[in-house]
Amino acid sequence: MTNENTSSVEIDYEYEDYNSSKRPKMTSKVWEDMQRIQTTDGSKALCKHCGKMLQANCGTSHLKRHLMICPKRPKTADNTEDSMPTVCFRGSGSAKDSGLNTLLMVRPLKVEPESQVTIYSQNPNIRVPTAIPSIENTPSSIRELHEKNSSNLLLSGIESPQNEEELVLNDVEMKAFYASLDAETSVTSPSQDISAVTESSNSTPCEETKNALQTLQDLLSKDFSALVHPGQCGTFKSTIDYLSKLSSDDGVSSEIKLLILEVSREFTRWSCDYNDASRKIESASANILKADKLEENLEVNKNQFKEVLSLENELSNQIASLEQKKKELEEQISAIKANLSVFQSAKNTAIKRKREVFEEAKTLKAQRDELRDQVPHLRDECEEAKKIQANLRAEWTKLGEKFSKGLTGVNCEDSDGMAIQICQPENQI
Repeated sequence: MTNENTSSVEIDYEYEDYNSSKRPKMTSKVWEDMQRIQTTDGSKALCKHCGKMLQANCGTSHLKRHLMICPKRPKTADNTEDSMPTVCFRGSGSAKDSGLNTLLMVRPLKVEPESQVTIYSQNPNIRVPTAIPSIENTPSSIRELHEKNSSNLLLSGIESPQNEEELVLNDVEMKAFYASLDAETSVTSPSQDISAVTESSNSTPCEETKNALQTLQDLLSKDFSALVHPGQCGTFKSTIDYLSKLSSDDGVSSEIKLLILEVSREFTRWSCDYNDASRKIESASANILKADKLEENLEVNKNQFKEVLSLENELSNQIASLEQKKKELEEQISAIKANLSVFQSAKNTAIKRKREVFEEAKTLKAQRDELRDQVPHLRDECEEAKKIQANLRAEWTKLGEKFSKGLTGVNCEDSDGMAIQICQPENQI
């Protein structure tokens, strides 16, 4: 059970094998800030604050680590105030409540005796720390019972003091965790060969178990990248599932079972990390290729920009030239408009003069038409006047001739008298 500030660890001491006891998986508080979605790559966890995609099927430790550093997650009291887990015991009258309680502190995986852990009750009336019963102060019968069933204790809820959030483990991780507690005292060398441990078992495993152990040993000898392949991963998980369900009666010692659980736990954790690293490599490679492509596109864009800039300058020069021509043409248009105004005025004057000439022509025509009927008579008069003039000139001529003859006789007489007068003065000189 979990609440807003504390985590309650309920430990139920039942005298049964842990393989047969099934507890429902705990619901982590991280899902208040995460949303589970299905994608083509499987189940993903989407951060509601920053939108980052994380794996959703390999525990929640990495989700809580992300929430601790998420830049867009608002700060709450859960992130700033310290809280201590509280242990609640079921049934106070049973002898099972006395010596089997062991508080397990995780991160890193380490066992702390209960006598070294102080738990404070949530009841405000209790001011003194509550001492948790430890193995050292329990009767021998209870201690033996503890040694027999210590691996059967299931952790239903735990909160890390450092992260101040509950740590949720899946079934395989929880089994592997409790198995590792016994391995600290019973296993002298965690890296010893599986076949050697099998030989130390009291009973001989069946042929199917031997094949499964051999298969597991062959898989462990392969490269880790081959194991995370979907085909090999299925074989590995089916083998682990089969071996995890075996007991000492099936010829598998507790030591080998501890190693199997440890392998299962580490494989589950490391496969998620390896897949995350693979996705990061793919993402980084894709981003590097994208960056190279963007660099090429940027270089092409720079060249295009230079070409467009050159074209812009050329067009600007042409526009400037056309603007100059436009200005010159506007000046010419202004001069032409002035000429048009002058010519229009002259045209108007010509039109007026044309009207006057037309009116004059009409007057002349009327006068002509009036005199046209008198032309024959006028011609006759003209001929008659010409005859008169001819007669008058003839008569005038005759008169002139007559006068000339008369004047000629008088001039002769005068000329003789003048000649005598001229001669006398000359003789006197």
